Amino acid sequence: MRRFAISLTLIMFALVSPVLAQDNPVITLENAAQLEPIVTLEGHEGGVNSVAFSPDGTLLASGGTDTVVRLWNPTTGELTNELSGHTAPVFAVAFNSDGTLLATTGQDFSVPIWDVNSGEQIDNASNLTDLGIMIIGLAASGDRPGYTAAFYALTWVSEFIEGEEETPLAAGDVEATSLVPRDTFFVGDPTIYSLAVASDGSIVEGTSEGIRLFFSGINQGADLTGVSDSIHDVEFSADGTLLASAGADNTVILWDVSDRDSVEAVAVLEGHEGDVTSISFSPDGALLVSASQDGMLRVWDVASHNEIATLSTLQTTEVYTVAFSPDGTRIASAGNDGAITLWGISS
Repeated sequence: MRRFAISLTLIMFALVSPVLAQDNPVITLENAAQLEPIVTLEGHEGGVNSVAFSPDGTLLASGGTDTVVRLWNPTTGELTNELSGHTAPVFAVAFNSDGTLLATTGQDFSVPIWDVNSGEQIDNASNLTDLGIMIIGLAASGDRPGYTAAFYALTWVSEFIEGEEETPLAAGDVEATSLVPRDTFFVGDPTIYSLAVASDGSIVEGTSEGIRLFFSGINQGADLTGVSDSIHDVEFSADGTLLASAGADNTVILWDVSDRDSVEAVAVLEGHEGDVTSISFSPDGALLVSASQDGMLRVWDVASHNEIATLSTLQTTEVYTVAFSPDGTRIASAGNDGAITLWGISS
């Protein structure tokens, strides 16, 4: 299945491709067919389950089965830090809104919060190990405080903030054991595989039974009809009007969520020959990239629903995670072989 592993360990790093050019063009509808591997980041031992760019695009975080979280400079390809502390595979990594903090989580039931500049662990969502709660998804909450986390064992969602203050988490503000759950929603029986947070605070979950939406200010989930299989990944477009879901049925579905009272599927994107494991919108929402267990990346025109590029990855069998950079010039992908590929348009 997909990236169900979490752990943090120390590993050698080797740069095996030319470093990225400083002036990579933005990936667009017109040039997406020219995408090619620009650099390969090696250092993980085992599969990489999650990658995430910092909000300013100056860092790329990665986590996988070797239990080490790594921070990379996506422009030079340099490994800048290794964060050790997890004792089992890492499922998810997520920066806060200003990029000063990184939350990670995995099979060891913990959610450490790291100071990105120092690499120190400055907090950990407490008591999760004692409660037996495994977290398999994290989403930065945009301008809202903290993180939203999907709890595997108890299937409920909490947003972690610092105390009761309505201010975004920043590295200098967090003290040990200061993180507390807020806005807890019980969501029933389905196992949660992924989640995303819209700019208005609405939460969407991809589960073992489909998709569930929690609209801002309402803690009663609404199940989307037309989905009968597991959903591995979900993501809102930047403006919050579209939702994309990646399914075990090899498809990507685009949903119109501009009217929260009338959500409907507008397109089913077909082409993958394996579970779709991860998806990511371009910053302007014009493109969507999908990753699959078939080892391929596919780039889609969101407006026309057409596939405009097919990328054969360096991951020999399965791709677990994919992400657009915030400036739209790069795509990061990773999978079962432990390598991270950065894609771009040659200048």
